[in-house]
Amino acid sequence: MKTETANIDATKPAANTAEQTPVGSPALSAKGAALLALPFALVFTVLIVFGFDLSLLWALPIYAGVGSVLIALFLIGSLLAEKH
Repeated sequence: MKTETANIDATKPAANTAEQTPVGSPALSAKGAALLALPFALVFTVLIVFGFDLSLLWALPIYAGVGSVLIALFLIGSLLAEKH
């Protein structure tokens, strides 16, 4: 059985995906906003559900609503911070 090897040219620089996406790109801001909003949305959801003595069935819509509002706020803050 014959195996094939990869044809790698060591004289050419490898494509770096980090160079393709600039540091302040909106794609990175969106990912950062989503990752930052997740734990805050969870904490606010727990506080709202237990603070108002709601059924746990309300936890998912509250989590979704709070999370989307926080993502929007973090994105707006990120865009405003880039302008200054």
